Amino acid sequence: MEAREKNMPKFCTKCGAALAEGQRFCNSCGAPLAGAGVQTGSAYPPAPGQPGQQSGYPQPDAQQGGYPPYDGQQTQRQGAPASGSSKTLLLLGGVAALLVLLLLAGGGYAFYAHQKQQTQDSPVVLDQEDPKKADETPLDNNVAVPVKDILQASQEELEACGDTLEGDIIATSYGHSPDGFLAVKQLPRTPIFVLLDRKNHRVLTCCPVNMSLREFAKRREQRNPAPLIVRFGASKPDLGRDRDKGKWEHFNHHMDILANYEYDGAGELVYGMQYSGPGLYRTSYDVPLYEQKHVDMMNLFLAEAYELYKRSQGTSADAAMDLQRK
Repeated sequence: MEAREKNMPKFCTKCGAALAEGQRFCNSCGAPLAGAGVQTGSAYPPAPGQPGQQSGYPQPDAQQGGYPPYDGQQTQRQGAPASGSSKTLLLLGGVAALLVLLLLAGGGYAFYAHQKQQTQDSPVVLDQEDPKKADETPLDNNVAVPVKDILQASQEELEACGDTLEGDIIATSYGHSPDGFLAVKQLPRTPIFVLLDRKNHRVLTCCPVNMSLREFAKRREQRNPAPLIVRFGASKPDLGRDRDKGKWEHFNHHMDILANYEYDGAGELVYGMQYSGPGLYRTSYDVPLYEQKHVDMMNLFLAEAYELYKRSQGTSADAAMDLQRK
């Protein structure tokens, strides 16, 4: 019996690895081998599940999920093909990226050469005014409208609002403000200013008294410019609470209005108080306006005067910018 046990293979009681005769430590797990630490048995462990028997290999712990470690050589053999595939893919990707860069560079150079050739073959164009735009006036909405169209539109709207003065519109601020416009109308002997007030459906003649529109435009650079006095004329107007101001001449009424104004930091017009008084050519204006329509017409003149001045430069209406009622 002892001889049989001596010839039977031995196994480590800790990890189940086969042991050689005379070993003091397990080559697999390193456990010391004593007389009680060596287990003898069959070269093949009994099948699991048989009662009263234990397998020579440790069973994995269900809670820890552990399994006996793999042989290092087996792990290396399994990982070797994956490493080679990755290197091959990286190499192929690098080659593809290089080809794409070469194609892009070649296409960019071809485009540059084509554009350069076109530039050399094209004549040099100087910054000249488009002859089609010479007869156009830009409006506030950045849409260029032919001058003849806005002149015609101004003429038609004035006539529709009751203007009976004979003459043609030669300059206008039409399109600058939704409240109306200021225009220059050429009469048989002299040009005059005509104001169309859409808010109050009125047509009025007007003219600066203490300075011309050219002087008014120059004072735009001043932070606190001098007040502007304008004389307005209307046929059979309803003066309301301002009936004591100005002067009647038959069916026509004329009123001088002094307006204070200034420009803010952004160059925008800021309206101030407005005054008038009985008669014309007053030395002082100290009676405030009471009717809103009279304030509206003065504010509209202030808002449109500079726009009309700009559009009149270089045209037949430029001389009218020096008109002044003295």
